[in-house]
Amino acid sequence: MTNGLVCPPGSGCVFPGLTALGLPHVLLWVLTFAISYAVLKKTPLGNRSGALIAIVLGFLVLMAVPATLITFIAGMSTGFVVLAIGAIVLLSVLVASGTGGIYETHGSTIGWILLLVVVAMFVGLGGLGLIGITAIPVITPAMWVLILVGVAILWMVSEKPPQPQKKE
Repeated sequence: MTNGLVCPPGSGCVFPGLTALGLPHVLLWVLTFAISYAVLKKTPLGNRSGALIAIVLGFLVLMAVPATLITFIAGMSTGFVVLAIGAIVLLSVLVASGTGGIYETHGSTIGWILLLVVVAMFVGLGGLGLIGITAIPVITPAMWVLILVGVAILWMVSEKPPQPQKKE
């Protein structure tokens, strides 16, 4: 039997909140470590023991985080994997079809579309509830598809046709 964080030799300690470490827990720990280490590196204390303090802060955050945040991080990490696979497939199709130069002419537009997709993932996975916004109605994935199709149609209609070059 453990008494607080003191364990008998050879029995192993079970820390509350750290019994089932998964990918969301690791991602949260790495994020906490990276941010705290970067901040501590800018202070005189960070030159000596910044890494140790950042490691301890990472574990303290893991012990104090609510389960809803871990569930949200798990959903976001799954969504980002699906998004990355979709981007790789899209790039492969564009390169295979010979339209790989689309990024030179429409790079910023593609960046805005990707940002919109990330925001849609955040909202769809319940991110607004985590930051305390609950008054916005839920938007289903079908609504997001319709919104994206509408934006794409408006973009294609508003695009100016290429001007013919004058021959001299």
